[in-house]
Amino acid sequence: PGLVAVALSSHAAGRPAAISAFLGVVMALALVIRGTGGAGPGELKAMRTVASLGIVALPAGLTLYLSFNAGGFFPDATGVAVLALAYVLIARVALVDRPFAGFTVPLGIATGALTLYAVWTLVSVVWSDAPERALVEFQRAALYSLTLTLFASVPRIRHRLEWLVRALALVIVAICTAALITRLLPGVWSIPRTFQDSRLNYPLTYWNSLGLLAAIGLVLCFHLASSEREPPLARILGAAVTPLLGAALVLTLSRGAIAAGAMGLLIYMAVGRPRALLPGLVAAVPATVIAVIAAYDADLLVSSDPTTAQAVVQGNRVALTIALCAVGAAVLRLVLLPLDAKLAAVSIGTGVRRVVLVSVVGACLVAVLGLSLTADLPGEVRAQYDRFVKGDPGGGAADPRSRLTDVGNRGRVEQWRVAVDDFGQAELLGRGAGTWGLSWNQRRPTPGAVRDAHSLYLEVLGELGITGAALLAAALATLLGGAALRARGPVRAVYGAVFGAGSVWALHAAVDWDWEMPATTAWIFALTGAGLAAPRAVDGWRDRTNLAPRIAAIVILVAVAIPSALLAASETQLSGGIEAVAVNDCPQAVAAAKKANSPLGLRAYGYEVEGYCAAARGRGVEAMEAMQKAVDVDPDNWEPHYGLAIVRAAAGMDPGPAARRAEQLNP
Repeated sequence: PGLVAVALSSHAAGRPAAISAFLGVVMALALVIRGTGGAGPGELKAMRTVASLGIVALPAGLTLYLSFNAGGFFPDATGVAVLALAYVLIARVALVDRPFAGFTVPLGIATGALTLYAVWTLVSVVWSDAPERALVEFQRAALYSLTLTLFASVPRIRHRLEWLVRALALVIVAICTAALITRLLPGVWSIPRTFQDSRLNYPLTYWNSLGLLAAIGLVLCFHLASSEREPPLARILGAAVTPLLGAALVLTLSRGAIAAGAMGLLIYMAVGRPRALLPGLVAAVPATVIAVIAAYDADLLVSSDPTTAQAVVQGNRVALTIALCAVGAAVLRLVLLPLDAKLAAVSIGTGVRRVVLVSVVGACLVAVLGLSLTADLPGEVRAQYDRFVKGDPGGGAADPRSRLTDVGNRGRVEQWRVAVDDFGQAELLGRGAGTWGLSWNQRRPTPGAVRDAHSLYLEVLGELGITGAALLAAALATLLGGAALRARGPVRAVYGAVFGAGSVWALHAAVDWDWEMPATTAWIFALTGAGLAAPRAVDGWRDRTNLAPRIAAIVILVAVAIPSALLAASETQLSGGIEAVAVNDCPQAVAAAKKANSPLGLRAYGYEVEGYCAAARGRGVEAMEAMQKAVDVDPDNWEPHYGLAIVRAAAGMDPGPAARRAEQLNP
């Protein structure tokens, strides 16, 4: 029966429904075992082992799945992730004696703030008149809230955080390896032409997101290479993969990711202070620098067509260089392993640490001062800052690599100003979730089409006002601050790694739309939640959780899962409709569009597909009705109004009012 349910769900609503049905069958089996008492000691032990392994693998698995599904940008992939987390949480609430035992006061604050942020996102539909946009944003926020809730609820046990870091680092290395293979060895792994941009972007489809993921991986793998508490094999492999990650990062040509990654490494070294830092630096840095230089010098790999014969030759050369650097770093780290124990045995008193810290800070200040005096650093910084702020967009150079030394803002400042203007018009509430793109279309100073403000913090201020920004800030500050405060004693390095990698994300999110890419974001809530959870109680003093809180939690989880599942199924159908339109198959496109709107009735593009196809078949009244529905569900979007003008003209009706409204919304 379970297999039949999965097959029928797949046939009716596609992959999200099939995965949902499969997870439901698994949970039902677990509940049956629990309810009938059919699990003996052996089965219970096996279930606990599977659950522990699943918790460790879940953040890495989510990152891998989302990365190979456009980073999780679209609602179908995000919906699958939401359903998976909701099912796991429902099973935990139903099966575990104390399902909320891991929660602490800081995690309660962070989880509450993030959950309220998700609710506020959905509630914003009241004043935004953009229900589809609010629902998409709610689904994404719900994903992060569920991730944090799950990992906060599981009590902390020894070494779990270390294994979470290792698993995540492994997956990031795998993703970056796949990306590099498609560029350096295209004959081994070929990809569609749409991914062959001058900047490395596969599989996330966005170069800056791939660059961010590589930068996060660099921090985590450098931690593995530098922490004396890691197994020797982890230290060796951590050093070995840093050249690969560095090469992937530079081929994305992502200035923000490179800068954030460098800051994250410095933060990790300052906060984590691993005893084996020196051997890690000696083994990883030279090899990584060589690999980065080799990748940067291969100019054809970032050209408009990186698959030419000459580019393939360069790619093969870079691949060989990376492999040799990896081997060299691994061998050098192996040779330096005995030094780790000697460094770990060195006892440094508090006074000595203070002297060293003051000396290092003083040396840095002297170096900065000397550089300032000899190179007119203040004047140069002022000039570059003025060039960035005053709107020089940069770009346009024949060599794409020149962007790495170009401080042009690439239109970012204009995008931020639109968000700030939205905030000024509605400081408490904001314009509404997902509406920044509408504001950009109305007030953009340049003709570029942009969907997001390229700054999480400014976009949230503009869309959700002070209320939304305060909730998000409370959640992020509590989680990252908690990780930094935990970075002490024997676990200092691993918490420093989480804080350093989280800092990379937090810095980069200020200048890009990382929040909309769950592949680069969901892991933060998993690792910080696991790291800040309460330790497992050994005395068993806590009573079993009563039935009422369990029922309430399950009802809430179901309420979150249902709209996410409907949106995911709708997105699957809508994607099929778009593909049908591309091949001029209007009957199939209309059928898919109707299915996309059957559960929710909120997808403006689905109504547009119906309208255009009806107009093409000479059904003017039907076309106008469909386009009017698109206008009704997204009234501040110029596209439905423009479509309404077109179908009215095709039907011999006056297109003027609709056309003028479209022009007002997108002058």
